[in-house]
Amino acid sequence: MTADLKNQLRQFGEWHDERQDKIDAARVVEVVRPVGLTTPATRTRRRPGLVLGVAALVAILMIGIPLLLDFGDSGESEPADQVPFPDDGVLPVPPEEAVDEVAPSSEQVPTPWYRVVDDEGLLDVELNDVIEFDGRLVAVGNAVRFTAARVSEDGVTWSRAVIETPNGNPDPGELSVVVEGGSGLIALGSNGLDVFEVWTSADGATWSALPQEAIPDEPVAVTDVVAAGPGFLAVGRQGFEQGCAQCDPPTTVPALWTSADGLQWERVPHDPSMFGDEGGLFSVAAGNGHIVAIGSPTGRLDGDVSVVWTSTDGLTWSRSTVQDQRFDIAFFEGVFVTSFGWSVDGSTWTPYEPLFVPGRPGFTGNTIFEVVGDRLIAVQRPAMGFPATVHVSTDGRSWTDMGAVAPGVEAVSGGGPGMVAVGDGGVVLWFDEPADAADYGELIELEALPLE
Repeated sequence: MTADLKNQLRQFGEWHDERQDKIDAARVVEVVRPVGLTTPATRTRRRPGLVLGVAALVAILMIGIPLLLDFGDSGESEPADQVPFPDDGVLPVPPEEAVDEVAPSSEQVPTPWYRVVDDEGLLDVELNDVIEFDGRLVAVGNAVRFTAARVSEDGVTWSRAVIETPNGNPDPGELSVVVEGGSGLIALGSNGLDVFEVWTSADGATWSALPQEAIPDEPVAVTDVVAAGPGFLAVGRQGFEQGCAQCDPPTTVPALWTSADGLQWERVPHDPSMFGDEGGLFSVAAGNGHIVAIGSPTGRLDGDVSVVWTSTDGLTWSRSTVQDQRFDIAFFEGVFVTSFGWSVDGSTWTPYEPLFVPGRPGFTGNTIFEVVGDRLIAVQRPAMGFPATVHVSTDGRSWTDMGAVAPGVEAVSGGGPGMVAVGDGGVVLWFDEPADAADYGELIELEALPLE
C-alpha cells in the first residue's frame, strides 16, 4: 500500500469517527485470545461518565416504573405470576449471577501474535507487501521514501535486500506490490517523481529496475496487481492524490496497466465512459472468468460510496456504484470477498452478518484480505489506533476470530512458523503450533494489547 493511501486511511478513520455518532469508540469490544486458549475473552470499554449515567437511568426506571404501576392500579387482583410478599417480611435473595473475570486495566493480555524483535532497526521501514517465494519470505516497501526490500528464511531473522541502481546510490521511490512472475519476482511501484516503475528479482535478495518504454512520465500510484487479463493487470490511479488547480489532471483518475510477461507494461487508455472523470482503484482480484476491481469515485478512501468495476479481459470494464465502504478484494474458494460480503461474479453480492460495527454488514471498510494457502485472512483495521482484529475463513462466507494484533498491518503471507504480517510496525508472526514460539527465545515477543 502506498504512503499516500495510508494517509487516506488515517483521514478516513478520523472522518469515520466523527460520522459514526451511534458508535462510541469507548464501547468497542476488543476480542483477544491468549496463547493456549480456544475461547476468546471479551472486554467492553466504557467511559466512567457513561456508566454512571446509565446506572442512574436504570435506578430511576427501577424505582419509577413500580410507582407508576401503583398509581395506575384499579384495584383488581394481582396477576397469578406475581410473587406474594412473604409473611416474615424477608424477601428471598436471588442467586448471584456468574460474572466473567476481566483482567485489570493495567495488565497486558497476550495474543497469539508475536512481534519480531528488531533491536537494529532493520524493520523500522514501511513494508507494503510480503510474499512467500522459493522457501523464503520477501517484503517490499520504502525506507524514508527510498525503495527497500527485506528477506527472511524463517520469518524471524531478516536481512536487507540489495537494490541495484545505475550509480550505486539509494533509489528514491517505493515498492508497492510484489507478485511472482518472469524468472522470479516482480515488484511494481513508483520512483522519486511518482512515475510507474518495475523491479525484478530472481530470488528476492537482489533487485534491478527495468526501464519502461511504453509508460509515460506521469504521476501515478500503484495499489494492487494480479495475474489476469493479457497476463498481468495492475491498478491504481493517475494524478495527484490531494488534487490542485495547477495540476494536470487536477484530480486523480482510475489507472490500469497490463503486461504479457510482467516485465514490460503499458497503460490501458483512459475511457471516461468506463472509468469516470475522477476516482481511483484500490484493489483487484480474478476468478470464475471475471476480473473485479474496487475503488472510489474520488480516488480517496472517504464517504459511504465505493465503485466496483468488472471485466472479462482486463481491457473493457463495466462500472457500478455501491452504497457502502469497500477497500480490498480477494478471490477465494470460488467467490470474491470484500468487507461488505461475497459474490461469484462481482455484480451480485451477499452481505455478511455484522461482525464489528453494530448494524453494519460485514467488516469495517478498510479491512484487508489475503489468501494464505487454504485460508482467507481478514485484518480489520479500525480507526483511532485501536488494535486490528484478525479473522480466518475456509470458505469466504463464514469467519472465525484469530485474536488481535497492533495497528499498522498492511499485508499477510504464509511462511515462517505459520503466517507473517508486515506493515508500518515491523513484522509479526502467527504460529500454527503455539508451543513452538518458546523455541525462538528473545528473538520474538508477545504482542500485548493494553485494555485501559
